[in-house]
Amino acid sequence: MPSVSVVRKGLNPTTNRPNKYPLCLPSTITGSTCDPTLLEYEWKLRFAQAHDALHSLCQALCYHSYLLKFKDRNLTDQGANTHAHAAVKGITAKIDAASARYNATCMALMALTPTFKPSAWQLSLQVLNPDNIHSMTDLLEGDTEGRRKFSWIWKVHGVAKDDSNRAGSLDAMRIEWCKARA
Repeated sequence: MPSVSVVRKGLNPTTNRPNKYPLCLPSTITGSTCDPTLLEYEWKLRFAQAHDALHSLCQALCYHSYLLKFKDRNLTDQGANTHAHAAVKGITAKIDAASARYNATCMALMALTPTFKPSAWQLSLQVLNPDNIHSMTDLLEGDTEGRRKFSWIWKVHGVAKDDSNRAGSLDAMRIEWCKARA
């Protein structure tokens, strides 16, 4: 891309560390023409990255839910609860990191959409709001059984990668659907 040399001249020349140097992908360079093949490569990369981040988020949410249920049912000692609380904080950090990674990837996809125009991704992937980030089995405060809303993140194709996760998530979806209709 010829415009990258202009962008690189504007960057800080004292940066000698390669891991601190920005990549200058087509989605980050504004107002420049770029080879359509490069745009397509980045779009495919970002689309896969969004699905990967969403899968990581769903796994962390399932683990968070399991850990809270295990803690409530089995732990009564203060020391064990302290260790479990530290584990919950670690999982919460993973949830926050996965949601931040997903949102950054979604913003890059939005930057590529006007140029590349693949808008079908917006039917399956959406902007992740904080109220979308909850487990399938979490009770939302103030909501009764018949007023629950099922988050879209659990409906995305490919979130459950293997057969055991797929069967478990389908069972959880059926349970949540029945609770919402109760």
